[in-house]
Amino acid sequence: RILSISQKTVRERIAETLVLLHYQFGSSDNHSINVKLTRKEIGNTAGSTIETTIRTLSELKKEGIIEFDGKDIIIKNIAELINIANIQN
Repeated sequence: RILSISQKTVRERIAETLVLLHYQFGSSDNHSINVKLTRKEIGNTAGSTIETTIRTLSELKKEGIIEFDGKDIIIKNIAELINIANIQN
């Protein structure tokens, strides 16, 4: 985790956080993550400020990788999110 925070970009860390939440808590029928976290909590987990977290999530949405349904985050393209997160097997 320390290696991730120190060597990955904010975008990679936020993508990694979303992937980990998806796999740890699962997703519903519409592919939304089955845990309710605020943008601040996501940012804290990724080691990012709330402003940068919101901006990065918006960028991922514009790219069609995630969507929002109210406060829910829907993962549209998990493979691309894993690629962005630079997760090694």
